[in-house]
Amino acid sequence: MSLTTAIATAVSGMNAQSKSISTVSGNLANSSTTAYKSGTTMFEEMVSSEDTVSTSVSAATHYYNGAQGTITSVDSDTYMAISGNGYFAVKAASTDADGNVTLSDETYYTRSGDFSVNSDGYLVNGEGYYLMGWSVDPTTGTVNESTLVPVQISDLLNASVTTANIDYTANLPASADDGSTTSSSTVEVYDSTGTAHNVSFSWTKVDTSTWELTVTGEDASYDSDTDITSDYSAVYTVTFDENGNIESVEDNGSGSTIDGTSIGLALSYDGADAQTVTLDLSGITQQEDDAYSVTSLSQDGVAEGSFSSVSIDSSGNISVEYDNDVSLTYYELPLAVFTSADNLSAVSGNAYLATTTSGAATYTAVGTNGAGSLSTSSLESSNVDIASEFTTLVVAQQAYSANSKTITTVDSMLQNLIDLSA
Repeated sequence: MSLTTAIATAVSGMNAQSKSISTVSGNLANSSTTAYKSGTTMFEEMVSSEDTVSTSVSAATHYYNGAQGTITSVDSDTYMAISGNGYFAVKAASTDADGNVTLSDETYYTRSGDFSVNSDGYLVNGEGYYLMGWSVDPTTGTVNESTLVPVQISDLLNASVTTANIDYTANLPASADDGSTTSSSTVEVYDSTGTAHNVSFSWTKVDTSTWELTVTGEDASYDSDTDITSDYSAVYTVTFDENGNIESVEDNGSGSTIDGTSIGLALSYDGADAQTVTLDLSGITQQEDDAYSVTSLSQDGVAEGSFSSVSIDSSGNISVEYDNDVSLTYYELPLAVFTSADNLSAVSGNAYLATTTSGAATYTAVGTNGAGSLSTSSLESSNVDIASEFTTLVVAQQAYSANSKTITTVDSMLQNLIDLSA
């Protein structure tokens, strides 16, 4: 190796160590970046074609994208962390002067799960990437896995549901005296406008195995011809068998439809559509007891609800909670997995693009087909080990100095040669 070649070799060594120091610098700078994956500098010997002496060295930074960071709990229902394989599918977006959002055609991948709902209802992480997911029919629960769509919370109102059924479970005391009356039990039902109304039930014992049920509905009998509103009232005779179960139900003149232990209550409220509410009495019994006891009294109507919050469960189901205690699932969050995730191409914002060497993304439900698990109200920390990075930094600095020493030594030798030739 000539002296000039030695200088060139030392320069390549300094460049390679500079690359290592740059990598360490990036790792340290991102030690607090959510889900950041630290890089490692890999060195490669270069040998001339004339002999086996190393004439230079090259360096490249390699990222182990699959290296797991520590998962910590945070106080946010929309923050998420992936444990194991997988990435969140996201897209970049731009907003025009009118505030219209346009998503990029390119899909990016990230493990930065610090998502929150922005002013347009989209789930966006701290780097500005928009979360993508599978849409879910909130009524049927059917998941559309054919395409990814941006996760946007747009249904801020939950429509009311008219009451169609009342379930009533109670026990009447067999030892009660004839003529005794129970306390009144009341349930709220909802008309077609979502307005709540009270419907009450009371029992009067007729004889050993017979009771009269009185049903009263406040303002539940509206006459559109006269525009007069009155209370709904109907009486039914209920007979029990020797085992304390209902044997028959008879209408005492209200005109209700009776089917076994089910009664059709014809209710009509001013300003609402007429409705028939089915009262299920199959849970009513007559057993020895000291008093009338109600186990449950419920109905299936719902008042109109307003948006309350967004929640995400460990299966990736994204739901909207309403203030009427209704929760509806609108999206399922799949994870993107790759054949060779370490070969993803890093881009700004702690995100990646798929490459020919990483393979195309395969979208799969959380915890299936090699995808990892999802921790909600959590974030993945960077996997940077600061102590290890400082050790690498010291080694790189010493190697850089050693290479620079080679240059000064060769320079001195060349100066000697010049002096000898003078």
